[in-house]
Amino acid sequence: MIIDTNKGMWSKRKSDRRKKLKAERKALRKAKKKAREAGIVSKPVHKRPGRKIDPFYHSKAWILVRYKVLVRDKGICQCCGRSAKDGVVMNVDHIKPKWKYPELALDENNLQTLCSRCNSGKWGVDETDWRDPLEAEFKAVIG
Repeated sequence: MIIDTNKGMWSKRKSDRRKKLKAERKALRKAKKKAREAGIVSKPVHKRPGRKIDPFYHSKAWILVRYKVLVRDKGICQCCGRSAKDGVVMNVDHIKPKWKYPELALDENNLQTLCSRCNSGKWGVDETDWRDPLEAEFKAVIG
């Protein structure tokens, strides 16, 4: 009977590596959380595997306008009426896509609150304004 002594050493090295990686990830999460709490970094708005996040969505100007729109729409999806209380993720959507109309990227009149389900079908092609047309007209008249 032959005893392989290397097998035990290999698994120990592997588990040590796993522990080290786990500790590094935990430290990174803590550092990111502290940075978010200090207002240095915002939480990512979009997470798509294999796709980089546009730095625009981390800008202070976007975060402020996004917050104003969420407050204006009371955090309610302008298409289906659901909110975060219903367990859905809320997004602030560009009615006219940012890639087509970059000058309207921070214009509150070009933004609406949608839940992730309603927003996912648009894909930057559909320019439907789901807000109440009378309310939008009233705000345009008032200024």
